[in-house]
Amino acid sequence: MQDLVIKNNRHGKINILVEDLPSRVAHLSLQKAYTDNGNKLTFYPLAVNSLDFVKGEDIIVAGCQNNPLLVATLSRLSIEEGASMLEGAYCIQPIEKDNNQKPKALVSEANILVIVGGDVAGLLYAIAHLEGVSKLTPEGLKYTGGNIFESPVFPYRIYWTWDHSTNWNLDYPGQLDWGCANEYCKPPEAFVDDYKRLVEHIVRSRANGVLIWGFLRDNHGGVEAGQEICRYAKDRGVKILPSVGTSAYGGFYYRGEHPFNVDQWLQLHPECCSISANGTPEDRLCPSHPDNIAWLREGTHWLFETFDIDGASLEYGDFCVCYCDRCKSLRETMGGNDPDYYKDMVVSHQPFIEEALKINPSAWITYATYSGFKPEEKRHGVGYPASKPPDFIKQLPEDAICMWTITSMVNQKQVPLLAWLDDGNAPALYSSPNWPKGLRPATKRSTAFLHQGSQWYSRNGKHTRHSVEISTIKEGCLRVAEAGMQGVYIHGEVSSRCVPYELNYLAYSHFSYHPSDSLRDFAKGQLSPLVGGEELAQWFIEFLAKAEIQKMGAGDWKKLGEIRQNYYSAAQRGEDFDTYRRWKWLELKCRDYTQDSYLPFP
Repeated sequence: MQDLVIKNNRHGKINILVEDLPSRVAHLSLQKAYTDNGNKLTFYPLAVNSLDFVKGEDIIVAGCQNNPLLVATLSRLSIEEGASMLEGAYCIQPIEKDNNQKPKALVSEANILVIVGGDVAGLLYAIAHLEGVSKLTPEGLKYTGGNIFESPVFPYRIYWTWDHSTNWNLDYPGQLDWGCANEYCKPPEAFVDDYKRLVEHIVRSRANGVLIWGFLRDNHGGVEAGQEICRYAKDRGVKILPSVGTSAYGGFYYRGEHPFNVDQWLQLHPECCSISANGTPEDRLCPSHPDNIAWLREGTHWLFETFDIDGASLEYGDFCVCYCDRCKSLRETMGGNDPDYYKDMVVSHQPFIEEALKINPSAWITYATYSGFKPEEKRHGVGYPASKPPDFIKQLPEDAICMWTITSMVNQKQVPLLAWLDDGNAPALYSSPNWPKGLRPATKRSTAFLHQGSQWYSRNGKHTRHSVEISTIKEGCLRVAEAGMQGVYIHGEVSSRCVPYELNYLAYSHFSYHPSDSLRDFAKGQLSPLVGGEELAQWFIEFLAKAEIQKMGAGDWKKLGEIRQNYYSAAQRGEDFDTYRRWKWLELKCRDYTQDSYLPFP
């Protein structure tokens, strides 16, 4: 099909029948997508009666598949409803008028663009996708995307963040890009601002959740700030997963004077603390103490009643073990081959998971293992025999979501980008000795966490917080999909103004929907709207792949220089500045690819 133009109505505007989502987020997304000409849009309710107002005129129809008003409107237009879609799926269908037939539809002699989301998130993803394949012209809205259907491979597409190092508004003082358990050094209002910006980005990147360590602190707004972020995210189909330490790491309320803060609780109840191997008290909860178990159950109810959330993320404490007599006796009773850490993790997490799933049986309750699922892989003594899966799988509720760390399971030296350029299933996929082909986790609901692309992972002596991790994200998504797992976490702290991380986010967006695609497919689907079109997108990814292994030829350098110069000239005229910025970054990166953190913000 050729390009479709939704022509202006008699008032010179675009007719849009759109579902009225909470906070009018679909309307706002469309207005924002066409910011320079937002006043060229005329919104009508998504309803059959609205068709009387646009009779004979081109229209855009946008809504969620389960909305009866959408079904009725499409029926009146003689447009068949498509097959049922998953959450996060969407379709965009251009329908060109046919003047040679006598149609049944009320707007029979008109072009129609139908946008349907599998849910609220899917509809918003579709609107974001629409922006990249359309533009407003004097005649109307020119659509160039053809028939689009996108459906996620993973139901859990989650960003992992710490509050203190999540920097999406780059103007605040006190920004950190390292460490954990840090103080929050930015102004209090930065917390809500940063996470609202992150939520907006999550919609554009087709993720659907964000895990937040430091969700509740006195010095960035406490309960009220958390509630505001949850409301904002909920309206946009994004799940907020507050991180809860069930022994260490602050408990429910990370830092502050609050009944559900671990430090405050232990000040009042020092007898509830964990005991170290040498018999000294520690600043975390004993997992088996009856008062702590009651505290965890009550705190779970408080968390779900206070915040509009659909889940939470649990950590016990990295490889911690309590050596009080009660815990030692309980571990002996549990038997099995699991290391002591896993046994304490089970006891510590059970109260929260059980209560949370009673409150909301479909809640996303994730828990971190801090380790991979390769048998006998050990971190801090944590591992399990090759002859059997870990016992904690049977001991924790099976509907909880296990977060395996695959950081050390994928290739530590990235598979060269050239290997993926034309082959989405390159043989190098199985070259990691730590993830044999066919190895799958034994948990019912399994997700995978990658630290690559963060301050938590170093390569060649340098952290990777500002590194290009396209290859690792591609590899991780494909291996996770082949292993039958349901999701991948990457870090989401760095603003997409950082070009390397913009590329990482785009890779995550693409390969969580199409894990088997090549990098050329990725460039066509994700880079085209950002670097000047499909042909230039292919040049962009090819230059990046060649530069990684120092294979840029004289012709490549000449072509890259010409493209960069063209966009430099455009930027001087006040046009395409962001496109120029990406090409300028690429030119600098190609000159010294080894400088992972070099000039992330050109």
